[in-house]
Amino acid sequence: MSRTPAPANGGSVADAAKPRVLHVLKSLPLGGIESWLMHVLRHDRASVVAHELLLMVEKPGAYEAEARSLGVRIHKVVKGRSWFSWLPRFYHFLRREGPFAAVHSHSSRIGGAILAVAALARVPARIAHQHDARSAGPDFTGGREAFLRRANMVLTKLTATRRIGITETAIEDIAGPGWQRHKDCSILLYGFDFSSFDGAEARAAALRRSLDLRPGNRVVGHVGRFDPVKNHDFLLKVFARLARADPEARLVMVGRGSLEPEVRKLGEALGVADRLRFAGSTRDIAAYMALFDLFLFPSFSEGLGIVCVEAQAAGTPVLASDTVPREAAVVKEGFHVLPLGAGEDLWARRSAELLAMPKSDAQAWRNQVDQSAFGIERCVRDLHGVYREELALKG
Repeated sequence: MSRTPAPANGGSVADAAKPRVLHVLKSLPLGGIESWLMHVLRHDRASVVAHELLLMVEKPGAYEAEARSLGVRIHKVVKGRSWFSWLPRFYHFLRREGPFAAVHSHSSRIGGAILAVAALARVPARIAHQHDARSAGPDFTGGREAFLRRANMVLTKLTATRRIGITETAIEDIAGPGWQRHKDCSILLYGFDFSSFDGAEARAAALRRSLDLRPGNRVVGHVGRFDPVKNHDFLLKVFARLARADPEARLVMVGRGSLEPEVRKLGEALGVADRLRFAGSTRDIAAYMALFDLFLFPSFSEGLGIVCVEAQAAGTPVLASDTVPREAAVVKEGFHVLPLGAGEDLWARRSAELLAMPKSDAQAWRNQVDQSAFGIERCVRDLHGVYREELALKG
């Protein structure tokens, strides 16, 4: 276990008087949950609490240096191979490094266990934050997964003082369809700072050159880790059908993950390997969204699908599976849905139709997103409200 002390430029003297909130998550890669949390930390300089992070991976994540520069204390209790050995070490960490006013768990799999340990360590406020809805997807219906989800739901109900979901679909994953009857359950919609979309078109032009895309290429895009829930097999099969009728179509995939080698092999088997672009991770999602002519998102399940909102902020139309929560539909004419059961042929035909439509008014779409409920100020304000309620803070 290692610990990063609060830096002098982080206002540690002032923060010492604030209740300490410990966010527990695996690491800080360029992922959806982590990106949202960093947006919060950047814009919460006058917070009612002192944010701290507990991470489970020793190797530094992409956002760690920035989090430290913001004055956020980072602790590490490395997981290793077993949760059974990690949980006792987490307990001893809480007792040794506390007192903490709240533990804010961002784990969907073992959030209940994390909060049970926090309860044993006498942490008064225990917040379960559900960011996904894996159980809603057909890829997550096995007996083992159903048992683990049920066990986590029960343990979370017993140990959490507050249960939060980023959408109705997400909160149902830990509290069930009757979540509204429980006073400890609420929705905290994501909020983001969309200022990075300023000048995105110019940066997209540079990306086009670096990815070897010709002016006549129509760019289909996807952003997501190479994980079964993102349904890359379906994505490639849809694109292969689209490419048969449109030789100028190209597919750009942003993200990393263990399934990337398999996706590359599938591209070769489908005969479209030369039309695929694997872009890896990026800090500039806005530039990629501005590069895309169409954003395809056939996920099996999503807690929200914030990348769909980001596509709309860039003026890029979205074709998503019907498992993506409707909260992600900000621009009415920019968000299109098909069930996965409709099949690759229909998805390909609909993709071709959307690619043939006139270009959108990107600034008008951006304005709609800016004025939507996804603004960062609203999100930080609502998060403060959660902490005030849980910690009985005034102001």
